[in-house]
Amino acid sequence: MQDILSYIAETVQNLPHCKKLGLEITRLNQGSGATMLRPNPAFIGNPKRLFFHSAIATTVLDTLCGAVASSAYDGGRTVATLDLRLDHLTTMAGDKPLYGQAECFHKNDDVAYVRGWAWQDNPDEPVAKATGTFMVNGPFQLIVQKDPS
Repeated sequence: MQDILSYIAETVQNLPHCKKLGLEITRLNQGSGATMLRPNPAFIGNPKRLFFHSAIATTVLDTLCGAVASSAYDGGRTVATLDLRLDHLTTMAGDKPLYGQAECFHKNDDVAYVRGWAWQDNPDEPVAKATGTFMVNGPFQLIVQKDPS
């Protein structure tokens, strides 16, 4: 199982948007995981107050929850986001890392249910919380499109 978990984590980290953001999967176990995103001036949504744009938390938690949903099944599964509810609880300082954690709290053959949260200074003081449902599409695989050049 550890080989597939490493493969899922590596695949997610190498998705184009994750590479562009620099999103790191710091832990992926069966049904749980964690991420870290270093601060970047490009993520600032409020330049006067130096706050991260709220879309950063959305992207981090959707990506992490999807990876956790994939990891919840023996052998891994490819999943697609069916629904994601995200509550932004407070502002995010643009000069601090953003951490995320998620866990799959229920699954069946067709859908995985995941909750996640993001924080900066203290995991007990989340800046955002998410609950998502992810449709299972089959064995975990990445279809790589060939570069036309």
